[in-house]
Amino acid sequence: MLHRFEHGALKQLLLAIVFSNLLQAQVLPHFAYTEDDGLPSSSVYQCIQDKQGFLWLATEFGLSRFDGYNFKNYTVKDGLYVNDVWGLFEDSKERLWIRSFSPNLSYIKKGKIHHIPIPDSLDVPWVHDIKESKDGILWFSTANGIISLDTSNQLRFIKDNYSPNKLRTQLLLEDDRGRWFINSNQLILQKDGKLSKWQLPVSSKEEVVYVWKKSRDSWLIFLEDKLVEWSYKTDQKKEDYWSSLLPGKKEYRLNRVVGSYKNSQRHWLLTNQGLFALFDDLSLDSTFLFLHDKTFEHVYKDKEDNLWMCGRGKGLCFFPAPSLQMGMISYQGDADYSALKVLSFAEDKSSNLWVGSSSGVLKKSKDGLFRKITGDWDGIVREMYFYPKQDLIILVTERTLLYFPKSDLQEVKEIEQSLAVFNVERMELHKPYTIPKKGSIGLFGKNGQFDPETGVLTLSAGNGLFKIDFELQNIIKHYDKRVYANCQTDSSLWFGRTTGIGKLDSSKEILFPFSRHELMNISVLDIKEDSSGVLWIASDGYGVFGYSPQLNVFYRIKELESALVKRVCVQEKGRLWVATNQGIYQINITSYQPFAYELKGLNKSDGLISNEVNVITTWKNQLVAGTNRGLSLFKPDSWPTRVLKPQVVLEEVEVDGTTNLPVKGKSFDHNHNDLVFKFSMLQFQNHNKAIYHYRLLGLSNKWNTTSQHSVSFHNLKPDSYTFQIWAKSPNHLQSDIKSWDFIIVPHWTQKVWVKGLVIVFILTGLILGFWWWSKINRDKFRFQKEISSLQVQALQTQMNPHFIFNVLNSIQYLIGANRSEDANEYLALFARLIRHNIEVAENEMIPFQKELDGLRLYLELEEIRFGGNLLISIEVEKDIHLYKTMTPGSILQPLLEIILANRPEKRKNWGITRIYMVKMSNYIYLEVINPVFKPVSAFQKSDKVKSIQKRLKLLFGKSLEFESIRIQPFLKGEGVKIRIQIPEIIDSDTKFQAV
Repeated sequence: MLHRFEHGALKQLLLAIVFSNLLQAQVLPHFAYTEDDGLPSSSVYQCIQDKQGFLWLATEFGLSRFDGYNFKNYTVKDGLYVNDVWGLFEDSKERLWIRSFSPNLSYIKKGKIHHIPIPDSLDVPWVHDIKESKDGILWFSTANGIISLDTSNQLRFIKDNYSPNKLRTQLLLEDDRGRWFINSNQLILQKDGKLSKWQLPVSSKEEVVYVWKKSRDSWLIFLEDKLVEWSYKTDQKKEDYWSSLLPGKKEYRLNRVVGSYKNSQRHWLLTNQGLFALFDDLSLDSTFLFLHDKTFEHVYKDKEDNLWMCGRGKGLCFFPAPSLQMGMISYQGDADYSALKVLSFAEDKSSNLWVGSSSGVLKKSKDGLFRKITGDWDGIVREMYFYPKQDLIILVTERTLLYFPKSDLQEVKEIEQSLAVFNVERMELHKPYTIPKKGSIGLFGKNGQFDPETGVLTLSAGNGLFKIDFELQNIIKHYDKRVYANCQTDSSLWFGRTTGIGKLDSSKEILFPFSRHELMNISVLDIKEDSSGVLWIASDGYGVFGYSPQLNVFYRIKELESALVKRVCVQEKGRLWVATNQGIYQINITSYQPFAYELKGLNKSDGLISNEVNVITTWKNQLVAGTNRGLSLFKPDSWPTRVLKPQVVLEEVEVDGTTNLPVKGKSFDHNHNDLVFKFSMLQFQNHNKAIYHYRLLGLSNKWNTTSQHSVSFHNLKPDSYTFQIWAKSPNHLQSDIKSWDFIIVPHWTQKVWVKGLVIVFILTGLILGFWWWSKINRDKFRFQKEISSLQVQALQTQMNPHFIFNVLNSIQYLIGANRSEDANEYLALFARLIRHNIEVAENEMIPFQKELDGLRLYLELEEIRFGGNLLISIEVEKDIHLYKTMTPGSILQPLLEIILANRPEKRKNWGITRIYMVKMSNYIYLEVINPVFKPVSAFQKSDKVKSIQKRLKLLFGKSLEFESIRIQPFLKGEGVKIRIQIPEIIDSDTKFQAV
C-alpha cells in the first residue's frame, strides 16, 4: 500500500519546480512503455491481468498482451471486429471479453478470438460495462439496456426505459441481499425475481460519475463536484464537497473514477488537478500529483502489487511495488548526468540534508526540492561535515579542503571572499580571501570521520591519512600514502588502502595485521564499525567483509563476493546497508556465532534511480542513495513484505516453424520433430533477469540453464517426451515446475511390430545365410578334396609302375649296350618329367604351355624307347596365348599313354598322332587323332579318361555345352578321335617357368 500522507503535508508533495538546471522536480520511480517498445498504440484505455499472469491492454489500434519483455498484439487480421478496443473483462472461464465498436459479444481465449452475434432486432449499441454474477451469468451494460449471457450462451435482453442519455443500467455488485443494479436515477435490487427500487438523491442536472457501497445500508455517490453519502433505508444523505477533502483552494472537478475494484482497497479519483487515491476511511493519497501533467484514464494494481497507469496518448506506465511500499521518491537530473554525480551527504543541526555533487553543494529546502547554493569550485565535492560549535561547513573536494561559516552560504561572491583553505603542501590551516589556483593544493579527498564534539576530522586522502583539529588549528599526518577510508574505534584507527587494511594503534605505530589474508590484495573503499564491534569493510570488486578484532574472525557475504561496494551504512540491531554497482543491499545479521544473515536487494527494476550507487546515508528515518543520475529517498523500515512465487508460463510451441498451443497429450508425426519452446516468467519487476532451468525427459534427465525465453530441440527420435521448466528470479525465488507432454509418433516402418518383423527376417536371413555359407564351405571343401584326389590320381597314372618299369628297362638296356651317354640323357629327361608332374599336381590350373612342355618330356622318353617309330604332331592356332590361357594339368599325357599302350604290335607304321588346339567362341578345343587305333572302347573304359572327365566336370560344371570328352571312331573305324572342351580362362598374372 502506498504511504498515506496527512492533509497538512499534502502541500509538501506538490513538487514541480526545476532548480538551477541541475535537478528536476521529484518524481515517483516508474517505467514507461510506448510504440517504441512494441505497443500497438500509445493510447491505452485499460489494462487487466489475467489468471495466468499476463497483462492485457486495450488500445486504440488493437489488443495487446504483455509478459514483461514483449508485447503480442492482436488486430483485425487476427479476428478482431475493429481495432479500437477500449475495455476488457475476464470471466470465471478465463474468457477475456473485449469492449469495442462491435455488433458482437467478443472474447479471446487461448490466443483465438470468438464472436457471439447480437441479433439486429435487439437494436443494441456497443457495450459499456461487463460484470459476472455468482451463478456465472454475464451482464453487458449498453445504452438501451442490459444483455445477459448464461452459461449455455443464451442471450436475454432487458430494456432500459429510464436512462436514455446518462449512466447506463449496469450490475454494481452481488451480496446476500441479491443483485444491485443502477441506472441514471435509480438503485435497483433484484432478489428471487422481484425488483426493489430507490430514487437516487441527485437532481436531473447532476451526473452520477460512480457509486460505491460503503456499508451494508449506505452508498457513496460520486458526482462531478461533490460526494454524497446516502442511506437508501432512511433516505438520508450527507454531502461532502471536494473542498473539505482535497488540498488547497483549487476548484476540483471529478472526471471519472478509474482503476480495479476487485484487487484494490482504493478508488482512483481522476480530477482536473491530478490523480488521488480514496481509501475506505475517506482518507486521500495524493502521491500521484507528481504526475498531474499526465492525463491517466485507468489505474490497475497487479498480483505483485505493482501499479499500472495508462491513458490517451500516454502509453503504459509501470510503478514497481517496492518503490510504492517504501514511499520512494527520486530526484532525477537532466541529460548531463555527470553534473549530478552524488558523492557525499551531510546533515546540519536543523536536520537539513546537504548534498555534495560534481558541481557544488545542493540543499534540500522545505518545499522538498534540492537547490544549488554554491559556485563551480575547483574539484568535485566528495565529503561534507558540519561543525555546530563554530557554525562551520567543511567541504573536501578533489584538490582542496575548504571551511567557512555556514551562514555565508547565501551568494557565491560572499563565499569566495570568506573561505578558509587547508594547504596540504605546507601542512597548515590559514584563511586567505581568495581561492588558490588550480593545482596548487594536492588532496583528492576520499572519505573520513568528523567528531563534532572535539572538532577533529580524520581524513583519508590521495596523499595520506590526516587528523585535523579545528579547535587547536593543528594538523597531524599519520600515513603518507594513498588512503581511501578510515574508521576510529576505541583502541585503534583503521584505514583502507589500495593494498588492504592498516591500523594505527594506541602507541601511534602503523601495523598491517592481515599480511597473509586476501584483504591485503584488494582496494578497501570504506570501513564502518557496528554495535557489536565488528568492522565492515567495503572492497573494490570483492564484495563486503566483516572482521571482529576481539575474536580475530572474518565474515563474508557470499552473494556479494564479486560486487564493487563503495560505501557501508551501519544501523542499529545488526542492520547494514551497502552501496554497490548492482544497487543497494540490506544485510540483517541474525547471528555471529554461527554467522548467519538475511540479504535483500534494491535495484533499478525496484524503482531505484540507478544501479550504480556511490553513497548512502540515513536522514530523518529515510535512506538516501546518491548515484550518477540523481537521488533516491525511501523508508528503509517499509521494505515490501508480500513476496509472490514467480510463475512460469509456457506460451507456445513451434513445430517445424508452425505454432502449436501447449495442449497436453500432443502427438506429432515422425518428420515433424523440430520443436521450439517459448516461455516467460511473469514477474514484471525482474523479468529479464530470470534464469530458466529446463530439461526434456526422454532425451536427458540433466537440467540445463538459460536466460533466453526459448529453447529448441532438433531431429527428435520417435518416443514419448516431457518438457519441464522452472525459473529462479533475481531475488532467489523459485517457481513451480511446469511440464508439457508430447509424443513423436514413429513412421509405420518404425513401429514395434514392424521392427519385430524386420528382426525376424534378419534373423531368418542370418540363419539361412549361415546355412548357405556352411553348405558352400562344405561343398568347397568336398570339391577341393575331390580335385586333390583326382590330381593325385592323375599323378599316379602318369607315374604308374608299368611306365616306370619300362623307363628303367630302357635305361638298363642303354647301359648294357655301352650307351652310357644316352642312358644319362634318358635319366635326366625322366627326372625332369617327375619334377614337372609333381609341380602340376600342386595346382588346379596351369598354362597350356606348361602342359605341352610336360607332354614333350614324356614323348621324348617314349621316342627313345620306341626307336623313332613314334610320330606325334602338335598344332596350335595362332589366336591362343599359351602362356596365359589356363587348363587343368595332366590331360594330354594320359590320352597318349592309352594310345601307345594299345598300339598294333604287328604294324611298323603306327601313323601320325595329331594333337590340335583350336579356339572357338569362348572355348578351347583339344583334339587328339590317331588313324590306326581301333579299340575305341579302350578309351571309354579307361579309368584315366573317367578321371579327366570328373575333374573337368568339377571344375567347369554347367559352363560346358556338351560332354567334356568325346571319343569317336575316325576314318571308318580305322582310328580314333578324342575331343576335349575347356572354357577359355585367361590369367594375365601367370608367370611361366620353363621345365
